[in-house]
Amino acid sequence: MLDSDLAKLDAPLVTGMMFSSSLFGVTIAQSLYYFRHYPNDATLIKAFVVTIMVLDIAHTIALSWATYFYYLVNMLGENMPIPLLVQGYIGYTVITLVQCAYTLRVWRLGRHKSVVFILLLTSLLQLASGLGMNIFVTKLKTTASMHADITEVVFGGMQLASSAFCDILITTSLVVYLRRDPSPFRETRNMVDRILLFYINIGLATCIVSVVTLATWFAMPGNYIFSTPHLLLGKVYINSLLVSLNARKRMGKLGLLGSTTGYLNEIHLDDM
Repeated sequence: MLDSDLAKLDAPLVTGMMFSSSLFGVTIAQSLYYFRHYPNDATLIKAFVVTIMVLDIAHTIALSWATYFYYLVNMLGENMPIPLLVQGYIGYTVITLVQCAYTLRVWRLGRHKSVVFILLLTSLLQLASGLGMNIFVTKLKTTASMHADITEVVFGGMQLASSAFCDILITTSLVVYLRRDPSPFRETRNMVDRILLFYINIGLATCIVSVVTLATWFAMPGNYIFSTPHLLLGKVYINSLLVSLNARKRMGKLGLLGSTTGYLNEIHLDDM
């Protein structure tokens, strides 16, 4: 394989693995912080954190194994490393789980079935598209197949577009629901504004990575540049959720997965 091909097809995999490993360290730190500072959380929340943490460990192992296989065993050949496909399955599952957790937050705030239905639909579409793309690549068993077939291009585009749309809708819904009944008290309004800024920043983090991946997926079909942000997607989602859980002592106790209702009557302002 020529050096130019190496730069186009292989270097993004190593770059993505390096950044992904760094985010994995952040996940471990966030998880340890959570269990240390929130020992009284509901069992459901603890189980959810354990689940995404285990999935993140499996994702990191699969990605590391894939990189090792591709560079040292396969010697930069065109055979698709199976662990690379495994990390894809894990990543799509993690994204859907985290989006469903945020959807629960939206439901507790707004109680609008239509909004929740659309969120669940787009999240499941993300999962189905991602799994479909992985299954298609698994059958071909070659890295040369990326963008070689319209089916794969469509599946990849649908997965990234639906993921970005779901993030935008989640963030927009939270902003709308938190601002729909402005409090007459300035202190509470300031509290709401701080929470809104927090949610917007978290939503932007996941959305930006999804949009960058989507843009590079369609704009650069001749290389693997898209794989660098794509390998980070699941870990960005996990850390966004852990950050929101771990920020509750500063933002106030917001209920299950950071939910807020009414005039923030469940928030203890002194905790800010």
